[in-house]
Amino acid sequence: MKKAKFWDDYEKELLAKGKITEEEIMIEKLKMDFARLLYNCRNHRKLTQKGLARKMDVRQQYIAKIESGEENLTLETIGKLLLALKSVLKVDLVEKKKITEGILEYA
Repeated sequence: MKKAKFWDDYEKELLAKGKITEEEIMIEKLKMDFARLLYNCRNHRKLTQKGLARKMDVRQQYIAKIESGEENLTLETIGKLLLALKSVLKVDLVEKKKITEGILEYA
């Protein structure tokens, strides 16, 4: 299994590659945050990637890609993940406060 990257390290990688937009940073952070939530939820439920994949009728490699933040998920896939994990997703929007050196800060 590919080890999940911590956001700070990943953000530094992205910024080192050159010009990256605020939108690209936000999307990558969202994918990494969701990947971490999924990983934590799956482990809390004592499910392996293979076990979750079986419940969703997908391959274990697909779950690994999701958990590493590599997949751009659809709402349909997120729904299937939530059903398989017997979970709900709470979403809250907060106003963006400022951008500091390409790093988004939220209230």
